[in-house]
Amino acid sequence: MDKVLIIGASNIDFIGKSKNKLIKNDSNIGTVKVAFGGVGRNVCENLARLGVDTSFITAIGNDDLGSRLKNELEELNVKLIIPKTGLETSNYMAIHDINGDMAYAISDMKIVDEINPEFIAENLKLENDYKYIVLDGNLNKTVINYILNRYQNKFIVDGISTNKVLKFKDNLEKLFLLKANIYEAQALANENLKGRELIEKLFSIGLRQVIVTDGANDIYYGSNNMIGKIKVEKVRNIVNATGAGDSMLAGIILGLLKNKELKDAIEIGKKISKITLLSTDAVSKDINKNTITF
Repeated sequence: MDKVLIIGASNIDFIGKSKNKLIKNDSNIGTVKVAFGGVGRNVCENLARLGVDTSFITAIGNDDLGSRLKNELEELNVKLIIPKTGLETSNYMAIHDINGDMAYAISDMKIVDEINPEFIAENLKLENDYKYIVLDGNLNKTVINYILNRYQNKFIVDGISTNKVLKFKDNLEKLFLLKANIYEAQALANENLKGRELIEKLFSIGLRQVIVTDGANDIYYGSNNMIGKIKVEKVRNIVNATGAGDSMLAGIILGLLKNKELKDAIEIGKKISKITLLSTDAVSKDINKNTITF
């Protein structure tokens, strides 16, 4: 199978979930869990569990949790490429409401800036080895611009947030595929559009392929000026929404590696995402190379 390279963040996630309706300025009863996360890391783990030959350029500290994160990925046969650093691994702290949706979050990701153009140039010399390179918007804009202007690979990007997706706005024509939620897509389009109109606007500013999710609403996608819509089935008894978008992207990449059309790849992504929504982890341990059969 073709190789995939992820360039992005690894986090230690501290996730608190309230047992009852969240009360501001009060101590809420619930559960607190420590887990490994980060958009790039989550996509990477999902791909590795699905049997994809995956490499990962990321930044991980020498702290205990960082060492455990590194060991877990290496046990999944991920090839790690990390800079030497004296900083601690990135931390992400989130408060989820009774439904498992994120209400508040704080991230400390300064270590990601250790992934700079010099480190990329030193460690990405055989770019033709990779069918796709997945970029995480947690990277700073300087390194994103360097990568997109230096290399000629098929780049896949997750929007991550309304602010972070804007880091790619100057180089949209260089992206093979952008996956964004509706808010990120609207921020990129700089208009409050939906559905086909939003996809058309994204085409007009340089994108060639794009997927726009909208929670439990239909997914709209565009590929080379063709626009389609995919129905999203309601998932009951959601346990945890964290990581669902990352697992969807991994499933989409798996489908593309299997030469599926974009709409069929999205259906694969939906299946992986559903498994994640029913898991307590950002990446479900139930995902493996037999999860999807072709």
